Amino acid sequence: MIMNRLIKIERKKQILARVPFSKATLHRYINLGKFPPSIPLGARSVGFLTHEVDAFIAALATGQNLEVLVEELIKERKHLVSDLLLQNKSIQSSGSSLASKEDKQ
Repeated sequence: MIMNRLIKIERKKQILARVPFSKATLHRYINLGKFPPSIPLGARSVGFLTHEVDAFIAALATGQNLEVLVEELIKERKHLVSDLLLQNKSIQSSGSSLASKEDKQ
């Protein structure tokens, strides 16, 4: 479950500034399942989820299996919306419980 995570999107140019390889290598890693695939933003534009790129960089730095990481990240995508809704609901509940505590004082 993804909690307390902002969902941000970066464009390819931003990603290439963060990773230690070229555009061609980025595409090769994506095709090999070693880098999280992009998400469509429009008819001709794509972006990358920042938290997935962060996870890739951490895995690269610690010698983890990149293919396994990418598989897990792709599975997590299915839960992004539901986790975000749960997070927002939790924030709203804690906000209303704080308000009721203040009312009692």
